[in-house]
Amino acid sequence: MQVGISWIVEETTALLDPVLQSADTAYSICRSFATGRLDVPFSASRYANAKVVPMRANDGAIRIGDFGDLPISQSLRRRHQRALLSRGIVDVFAKLEQDILWFCHTGPRSFPPSHPLPALGHLRTGLGRPG
Repeated sequence: MQVGISWIVEETTALLDPVLQSADTAYSICRSFATGRLDVPFSASRYANAKVVPMRANDGAIRIGDFGDLPISQSLRRRHQRALLSRGIVDVFAKLEQDILWFCHTGPRSFPPSHPLPALGHLRTGLGRPG
């Protein structure tokens, strides 16, 4: 298995296997969010702890700056930390600001798409679905 893929599989396995191998998956998912075993960064949901903080590495890849209570091994945590330390910014808020502005400074991208999106004006006006 490729090195990049192997650590993604290791992270995913650590997060999801205990949850999905439970006899009661629905309960296990709810319990995992309650304890922080699963989490969503900057979540609007009151059921997520929102302790996890993602950040961009120099190559533009998303890494985790704060794992919250996620059950990730120390070796994988160090991998994320090394990628983020290469940015040379110590202040977490400065890093987050750069990450938010990243899309503004990276030049042309495929987002927004070059083809027109379907008309979604009905969502803004609350008029229901288009006829």
